[in-house]
Amino acid sequence: MTDTIRTLLDEYTTRFRRGEHPDPLDYQARAGARWAELAARIDAHLRDATPPAPTPDGVATMRQFLSGTPPLLALRRRRGVPGSDVVHALMERLHIPEARRDKVTLRYRQLEAGLLALPAVTDEALDAIAAALDVDRREVYAWRALDAPTAARARAALAVGAHQGGPIRRPEPPGAHAGGGRADAPDEVDAHFGPGP
Repeated sequence: MTDTIRTLLDEYTTRFRRGEHPDPLDYQARAGARWAELAARIDAHLRDATPPAPTPDGVATMRQFLSGTPPLLALRRRRGVPGSDVVHALMERLHIPEARRDKVTLRYRQLEAGLLALPAVTDEALDAIAAALDVDRREVYAWRALDAPTAARARAALAVGAHQGGPIRRPEPPGAHAGGGRADAPDEVDAHFGPGP
């Protein structure tokens, strides 16, 4: 194993042990031509590692995912937090100016509805959402990583007594095949949530 692959694998496994749900595909560009080797080692780690014990919120989130209900919306409702409180927390923690409140509200609603490409949402935004909902950040990171490799998905699904199969792929950003350019220039909201659907 090369030093680069060892470093990336160590970083991934450290994050996994901390209770995060790192997306292996986030490491693809960094691994370059050695991506296949790194992917195989990550998958082997996920097959052999003891998964973190599921929390009640984590189990409920997975059940919502398997039923087709947007898990973030279900999580916020279970926690009894108004969406406006989450938007306020996002703006404060991400230092987004008041003039962008409507856009943050729109992006958060799109995120809750499952309309945004999850890999485009930054860790800082997910941390802010977790803090606003008063949950461990892995509860929010869990649904971000639902398109991770089969071993990770299978372990999560088995925690609630079901198996979720299907092809493994990173979702394309919404509108990836739409023609034409965007009317407005990207701003700090786009930097944290992607360009939107």
